[in-house]
Amino acid sequence: MIKQFLRDYFTFNRRERNGILILLLVIFLQIAFMLLYPLFRTEEKIDFSGFEKEVAVWKTALNDSTVEDYIFDTSDFPGRKKYTRHYADNKFKRFSGERDSAWRQRFAHFNAREDAEEKYERKKRTVELNSADSLQLVKIPGIGPWYAHYLITYRDKLGGFLHKDQVGEIINFKSPLADSVLSLLTVDTSLVSKKDINAISVEDLKKHPYFRWNLANAIVQYRNMHGNFRELSDVRKIDLVNDSVFAKIAPYLTIIHAAE
Repeated sequence: MIKQFLRDYFTFNRRERNGILILLLVIFLQIAFMLLYPLFRTEEKIDFSGFEKEVAVWKTALNDSTVEDYIFDTSDFPGRKKYTRHYADNKFKRFSGERDSAWRQRFAHFNAREDAEEKYERKKRTVELNSADSLQLVKIPGIGPWYAHYLITYRDKLGGFLHKDQVGEIINFKSPLADSVLSLLTVDTSLVSKKDINAISVEDLKKHPYFRWNLANAIVQYRNMHGNFRELSDVRKIDLVNDSVFAKIAPYLTIIHAAE
């Protein structure tokens, strides 16, 4: 009976025997691969030199005896002050094992160094508004291709920006975005182009954002009636030009062809 049982369950035909041999071969190859693979594998070496350099700088800072000269005032940065206090109380003090005054001075040194590096990086990212192209402008966070194009278009119509606040005159340029952008802009007023008030036409003058048709026409008509302007202050004699209007338009005007 046992023989019959074994015969029924352990007797294979030729196809089944071939299948079993292939399965055993696959198992054998897999085991061999697992055993031999580590012998031929080359492990990638990780370069820790940069990390070790930073650790060395950190250790040097810990041992810096002149740390008192670098104490950083965080009173203007309430969020940072809260983080610094939390980090120091729970991490830095525990690791250094120093007294209160010592570890606070050392941690202040780290803040001062970080702040100086941040200011340096920020200075490198600043863009001169009157000479920048669109590729330079889009590098500023908050300035996309549309705003870059509009900034350049508006700048060309103005003849150049006199101050950074003029960026706020651009349509849809919201104040929170303008505030973050202004900190990364500089203005070179020597690049501002001016219009010769004794030679320009009404059509050309009204293209400037600060000169609507009625103002441009009044200036040209006054010139036609009284002759060329001798001084820029003569523009003030026009009824439409009050003190605030004159202060706004005068930096964009010049006299090249003076009255004879």
